[in-house]
Amino acid sequence: MMDNKENLPAHLKQEVDEAQKEAIARMEIEYELRNEIKYKEFFSGYHPEDVEEFIKAYSSRKVTWVNWGKFYYEHNEDHQLRFYNQAQQCLWQIQQKKLFNLQCQWRAEKIKIPGILTSIDFRYWENNIKQCTFIPPITHWEFEMYMEYLQSDEVEIDPAEADYEFEWQDYLRFADDHNTVKDEAELIVPLWYQFYDNRMGTDSLMSLSDIRGEKEGKYLKAYYEHINKVMPEEKSDLLRLEKKDSDYLSVYNPEIIYWNIRENSETIISASPVRTISNSY
Repeated sequence: MMDNKENLPAHLKQEVDEAQKEAIARMEIEYELRNEIKYKEFFSGYHPEDVEEFIKAYSSRKVTWVNWGKFYYEHNEDHQLRFYNQAQQCLWQIQQKKLFNLQCQWRAEKIKIPGILTSIDFRYWENNIKQCTFIPPITHWEFEMYMEYLQSDEVEIDPAEADYEFEWQDYLRFADDHNTVKDEAELIVPLWYQFYDNRMGTDSLMSLSDIRGEKEGKYLKAYYEHINKVMPEEKSDLLRLEKKDSDYLSVYNPEIIYWNIRENSETIISASPVRTISNSY
């Protein structure tokens, strides 16, 4: 039995070890319940079959509680702290707005920010807003203004804005929306941004010229034109496929999958280690 276990893959061996530990733990609990005097006295008033059924069920559940107790405790703790965590997440929206205002000015070449070289750098600080050192700390009056925003009857909190994956620095989408949409009810600009701008008079920042963005666009266009020119003809199958079916670039598109298989099959085969398959199990 031991030899068969040693020949198992690592993940299966781990499962066998865990199952053995659980079985031993259940047997120890059952032995204790059946043999200690205090339990014998307690069970004396019950039918033997009911006692045996209870002992087996209890031992199984106790092993589960011991093994998963920490997980359930942390899960319950997270549930109890969910409002605290949500409040903390919302509080950082203040800094996101301040960062966004800086991005508008940076794009218009009104300011320079140490460490910001391209517009994509704002995405980095969006995801690391707590470590962003060039934004002043939250002030008392900013906190009070945010509390007014939350308590305002005119503001309906969008659940999407409390999501960890919400893109607070999506300048292109927000600026375009701000400058083209006439009906305020249809704006996709974050509600907090709208409230802040109305209070602070900073909505004009999104109307500034995107000078740096236009420069980056020219560089990117020149880069892709260069790539298209130097790319060998025999490697341009995928580009021709995209041109033929540009609105269906998907992992579910069988033509793209077949192309990738053809292009990578030889590489995969040559890179795969040679394995000897044993007939002994």
